[in-house]
Amino acid sequence: MAQKMMIFAALVLAVPAQAAQFVLRPIPSEGQEVAMDAGVAAIQSNRAQSAIRIRGSDETFSKRATLQIVAMNVDEKPFNFGTENISASLASGEAIQVLTVADLQREQRRRMAWAALAAGLAAAGNNIQAANAGYSNSYGSFNTNTYGQIGSTPFYGNSFTSGSVTTYNPGQAYVAQSLANQQNDQMFANLANQNAARLQEIKEVIATTTVAPGGAYGGLLHFDIPSKIRNQAKKAPVRIQLSFQAAGDTHQVQMELAKVK
Repeated sequence: MAQKMMIFAALVLAVPAQAAQFVLRPIPSEGQEVAMDAGVAAIQSNRAQSAIRIRGSDETFSKRATLQIVAMNVDEKPFNFGTENISASLASGEAIQVLTVADLQREQRRRMAWAALAAGLAAAGNNIQAANAGYSNSYGSFNTNTYGQIGSTPFYGNSFTSGSVTTYNPGQAYVAQSLANQQNDQMFANLANQNAARLQEIKEVIATTTVAPGGAYGGLLHFDIPSKIRNQAKKAPVRIQLSFQAAGDTHQVQMELAKVK
């Protein structure tokens, strides 16, 4: 039973096989500015009332693209800016879902539930193994031969006996249980740290915010590249268009999805 729990937990917590890696690079259109930011290309689109700055990531990805977005207000009136003002699509017009804070929170709750289940099963397996660690079994067998003679008639006899003895070592059991507790505590601590880090990342995602005149607001933008598009990008770069609505302005920025060689 303990072994089955450990196998199931390992399957749930297993790291997927290495997938193809991609990069997303900005492709400037006429009138758009391109500058390097800490070694990463950033592009800025300027309009009458607003400006949008898009910075890619210096890290490759297998499915989820992440961009840094900054919206700037160059008008005299405030405006709201969030993921509802951003869309992504292919040149054909096929839409790509932009992930909202609510989407990422739901995803994280599911991830936490599965991770907690796997950790609980792994901890239970550790405890069962530790509980059995103090027991040991000894096996033995005895073979007896008997010779004799009754009167003038000789005789021969043989008997075979086997048995087992179970002993319990409380000291060994205590050491095993202490080690299991230590492993379980470390596993749950690692899980808590991972959850905290992911929740902190979600806080950095763009959420609807009022941008005051002369002010700016920015955050992370996430979207998952569908497998069909990734398969196309494995053969040749694919153009993705980002569209931003800010203060009545429309900003369109071209990005190129390419496989890392």
